[in-house]
Amino acid sequence: MLFCALTGGLAASGIVYDYSRTQELARQRLEHTTDLIAQWIIGAFHASDYLLRDLSGLVDTEILQHPHPDPQAQRRLTERLIEKKDSLPHAFLVGAFDRNCIVTHTNAIVGFDASERSYCRALRDDPSAEVFVTPAYVNNLDRINVTQARRLESEMGDFRGMVAIGVDLDFFSAWLDRIDVGRAGSVTIVDSAGLLLARKPMLPEELGQRVVEPRFLEAFASEDEFSAIAGPSPIDGVVRLFGIRQVPDLPFVVVVGEASRELFSDWFWRAVVSTGMIVLLWLLSVLFLRNHLLLVRQRSQLVRVAHFDPLTGIFNRRHFEHLADLAFKHARRAAVPLSLLLLDLDHFKPINDQHGHATGDRALLAFVEASLSVLRETDLFSRWGGDEFVILIEGDEADARILAQRLRAAWARIELRNDQGAPLSLTASIGIAGTHPAVPGELDSLEKLLAQADAALYREKQANR
Repeated sequence: MLFCALTGGLAASGIVYDYSRTQELARQRLEHTTDLIAQWIIGAFHASDYLLRDLSGLVDTEILQHPHPDPQAQRRLTERLIEKKDSLPHAFLVGAFDRNCIVTHTNAIVGFDASERSYCRALRDDPSAEVFVTPAYVNNLDRINVTQARRLESEMGDFRGMVAIGVDLDFFSAWLDRIDVGRAGSVTIVDSAGLLLARKPMLPEELGQRVVEPRFLEAFASEDEFSAIAGPSPIDGVVRLFGIRQVPDLPFVVVVGEASRELFSDWFWRAVVSTGMIVLLWLLSVLFLRNHLLLVRQRSQLVRVAHFDPLTGIFNRRHFEHLADLAFKHARRAAVPLSLLLLDLDHFKPINDQHGHATGDRALLAFVEASLSVLRETDLFSRWGGDEFVILIEGDEADARILAQRLRAAWARIELRNDQGAPLSLTASIGIAGTHPAVPGELDSLEKLLAQADAALYREKQANR
């Protein structure tokens, strides 16, 4: 009775599961499944890129040399790179390369010349290329792998080297075990040239071999993101309907096949199983996306804690010192003047003591907001500690004095009241020091400039406050 009611309902709705309808449903399943696998691959390489970003933060391009002048420093950096690499399960090689694409730090072969490798050419010759993923190839350890590399460049955008990780074929095989493809189905990952990277069912002797069937090679090279073809598999000869999907922006192709002998039998139950598989894969994708977003959020929080003052949101002292060091290097190269303004809020302690720290915090936030309203994006603004702030600008002392007057005008417009509504004034004393790094004998470091600005600030407080 249930079967009759079901078939009657299907007939009444006009759905006739004939040959073409069954094939179309299979095509849709293949399209969904290949899309989910492609999204997993994209997500995995996005996660790898976060590792490469971390690696690039460890590397000063000035020390990328071979042979290295300081073996101990080379060993320490290499150990740090390997430690980072070990946090990514599918990475087995890590390396840093100089501007000539010579390996300077690695867990493989130091001194290897990668200048003719595709990842070197891509990042070296194209200034717009930040990251590059290769098709599979045999590396200098006679092992088939995929390389993901990120460009290192100077502040002027010149190529200064790269960091890279190697991913072996086990990376592609490990996740396919989670996918149900039926008794005679198959899931295959190949690169854009048809090199077999992973397959389920596993055929170890076929990994690393190229697919030579013309119809498949044509589909692999197609500009269509998804296509479907039917026929015997070029690997095991089983007749299947294959869904073939290009992985966007990566040199990989996902191929999922459903066996024809199973495709047109027990179609109802296969539809139920396939739907469950799709739901499971979507759930896995949602879980991966959730974890990915959590990782991004955690990374963003860590960066903010490391670089910014938690109350005011401007640079903290440590990060300001790092950016100032870069600014001094640039100033020496470009022969431009730098000036520093050291700011100290006047009579700030009584505000905290008499009106409470909540009012003091509001005063600091209002002071920072007013200061930011007249600063340029290129000016470095930092909370130096407590009620002291520091600003580093490109310009001479005359430029700094003009900025100081604009700051004082902005502070005069601050409308600050205590908890009882009474107005509070907010002013600051300013010490100014300037330098021109290109002139011999001028101040040439942040420490010296701070010392001069601090002395000027002391004189200002004694005279005017």
